[in-house]
Amino acid sequence: MTPVPPDTVTRSQIAAAVCVTEQAVSNWIRRYADFPRPSSTGRTHTYPTALVAEWFDRQHGTTYGDRFRKAIHGHDTRHRTNPAIPIDAQWLAPLEDLMLRSSDAWLFERLVLTLVHAKHARATTAAAYFTARIRTTFQDPWWRNAVTEIDAVLSERRQPPHLIFDHLLDRFAKARHKTLDQYLVPTEIAQLMVRLVDPRPGSRVHDPCCGTAGLLVAAAEHMARASTELAVVSGRAATKRTRHIATMNLAVHGYRAAITDDTAAGLSTVVAEPEQFDTILLNPPFSREQWQPADDAQSWPYGKPNPHNTGLAWLQAAALSLAPGGRAAVIMPASATEASSTRDQNVRAAMVEAGVVRCVIQLREHMFREAKTAVSIWMLGHPDDAQSDVLLIDASAATRRTEKTHWALTGDGIETIVGVYRNWQNGEVLTPARAGVDAVSVSIAELRDNDYVLQVDAGRPRARPLPRTDGTMDTLLGLVPDDWQNRHLGDFCEVQPGVSGETLPPSKKAAGGVPVVTAVNVRNDEIATAPKFTVSNATAAGLDRYRIHAGDVLLVRVGKTSRTAVADDQHSGWLVGNTCIRVRAKEGIRAEYLAWYLTHPGVREWIVSRTLPGVKPSINAKIIKSMPLVVPPTEQQRNLAGTVPKL
Repeated sequence: MTPVPPDTVTRSQIAAAVCVTEQAVSNWIRRYADFPRPSSTGRTHTYPTALVAEWFDRQHGTTYGDRFRKAIHGHDTRHRTNPAIPIDAQWLAPLEDLMLRSSDAWLFERLVLTLVHAKHARATTAAAYFTARIRTTFQDPWWRNAVTEIDAVLSERRQPPHLIFDHLLDRFAKARHKTLDQYLVPTEIAQLMVRLVDPRPGSRVHDPCCGTAGLLVAAAEHMARASTELAVVSGRAATKRTRHIATMNLAVHGYRAAITDDTAAGLSTVVAEPEQFDTILLNPPFSREQWQPADDAQSWPYGKPNPHNTGLAWLQAAALSLAPGGRAAVIMPASATEASSTRDQNVRAAMVEAGVVRCVIQLREHMFREAKTAVSIWMLGHPDDAQSDVLLIDASAATRRTEKTHWALTGDGIETIVGVYRNWQNGEVLTPARAGVDAVSVSIAELRDNDYVLQVDAGRPRARPLPRTDGTMDTLLGLVPDDWQNRHLGDFCEVQPGVSGETLPPSKKAAGGVPVVTAVNVRNDEIATAPKFTVSNATAAGLDRYRIHAGDVLLVRVGKTSRTAVADDQHSGWLVGNTCIRVRAKEGIRAEYLAWYLTHPGVREWIVSRTLPGVKPSINAKIIKSMPLVVPPTEQQRNLAGTVPKL
């Protein structure tokens, strides 16, 4: 039976409920005119329970409100949903206008957030003194006036400081369109990641490149809903700007954190602390072109990442930092799910084979304020708890448009993703797609056969065309006689992806050498006569497996994958580049028919429908090999291919 909460509470009960001192409660009563009025019973002052809970929601956010209700009501409120308090955007709009007029948007942002924090952390008179001190540090009259205007807006105090802080972080990110260091994690994505890792009270929660600490705030709030014990989290700040903002962000939300200052190392240094944490939350600076380990002696059990792939280095570092039983949620670019370079694929393969990769969630583009890039969330675990399958989720449709060029996860989408993940963890059958969420569980053996591509469409087997009862069968060409051979393209053809960019970097370019055909050279069903990328004969000599022969069909692998072209004699000896796939007929199928088949509208539609989403759409050799292929007798092959130029 649920205990009935008391109608009133004393100061000491309030203090115990939210884990603060009684003096802190006395300070709130003195400073805030809207704190509920007490009733007196002799020498004891008591306060209305319901009004105190509402006051916490209003002034300190729902974290304190939840903590208070749980302690007083005696039940867990972790899954109780509190309606968000709408922010008065119009009230704060003058601050955005001021930022646009400032000579230094970064300084302005830091100034405003510092003043928000000061008004939260200090008594009214102390905050006023602090503001005055800041004003005197500026020599420029514009900045002095700006401090006065900012103070005037914030002094109205229409909403709790933590809501103001969150709102301003989002609006500033939108206004500047770019970042000096790390992207701001959208609130909905942070909430999803935290719910999936589900940190428990007392867990060692860490963000090794914490940015403005949005993920740590979400984790602390999550743990606070499950316990009255004050949550403590830790993080590493890679820049002075993010360390300052992260510390203030956690403080205005009422949490303590150990944010280490590693600004000397910077954003290019990847830090792994083997088996130190129960929970890792991370949005790494994966757009950095170079990275370096914090320790040159750092071992990489899944293979040393590409020096130009910062994201994959951070992903492996997160996995290494997990203690047995630990869980990590890491934001990665969508392209990481099917990286094409040999080294990147080997790292991804090793992590999958070791059972470290538990789940990958695809999200759409335009979800971050400062980047258009589509992203994915990787759920990782310790190898001691390895599983034999990987859950792939496509949540790109579980979104809503919030502005013209900005999208956010829907509430139903978040609940569905969490529900699917929990069901999979419990070994339950996955439900059909709903709320814009599609999912498939794929065994490691199946991923091995599919080049370790971690996307829903690549994880589903493709059905072959089924025979009909009227002597025909339905195929990509339409209805054809059912005595034609009905196989997969890989059964009749050699499918060869182009030479990787790692093998042929731009530095290998040599004028007047052997042409390398890339996606930009495939246009209007033809191969450009003079590709700009050529390599020396000596370089090409060791790349015979990538040579082009007359009759080969080239498919665009990255970009507009509906483009194809047929090679003729003038292209013989050229090389196929990393953004194309070469298809070559083997015994049993004529080259002319293969060229005709692969340029058929129905086949092109099939390729487009199987193209994997990402910053740049792509297709891979495994998918091309699985393409349904019907092969008629030799004479009919010659007749059907009559519209293709003689090879």
